[in-house]
Amino acid sequence: MKLVLVTEKNLIEAYNVQKSIFPEEPDYLFLKNAVDKKDKALKHYLAYDNGKCVGITGVYVENCDKDSIWLSWFGVLKEKRSKGYGRKILEATRVICKKLPFKYFRCYTSSKYNASALPLYNSFFDISEKYENSEDETYENTTIIYSSSLTNEKVKPWNNKYIGIKEYDELCVQGEEFLNKNSLMS
Repeated sequence: MKLVLVTEKNLIEAYNVQKSIFPEEPDYLFLKNAVDKKDKALKHYLAYDNGKCVGITGVYVENCDKDSIWLSWFGVLKEKRSKGYGRKILEATRVICKKLPFKYFRCYTSSKYNASALPLYNSFFDISEKYENSEDETYENTTIIYSSSLTNEKVKPWNNKYIGIKEYDELCVQGEEFLNKNSLMS
């Protein structure tokens, strides 16, 4: 399995993969921002096996916590699921994270909308905690934060600090509008 950096050349392919995995949350602008910025902590990758795309992954940083790097859009294409790709992609993503100056690798998900990923996350990450920040989107109180250490230090819980999920949801809508306005839909 190989991770290929999302660039301007494969951005539309990455968007289509992300949208096929998360049809209710297409996120062109976040993928494009990662391409446009030269920040090692804001990147996305397409995952390939034997020359065929099997999924997507990425990383980003929340401004409120400089010790953590977060799993961005991560998923396996529907026809490639239950073949071990999810774990392989997560492990390859963790290798990328360990090369960067962060202590913790985190992700958020919904136990309602991404229930199929929970067994993988439960076995991969060190801790999980319910996210109940009343100022943020919590997907009907089903948001879970997963965390693991990238160092020998024990992972610190997130403790309901604000993430900004609602801003990411708004960016998804803006991205669709941008694609439609600029005739970039494929």
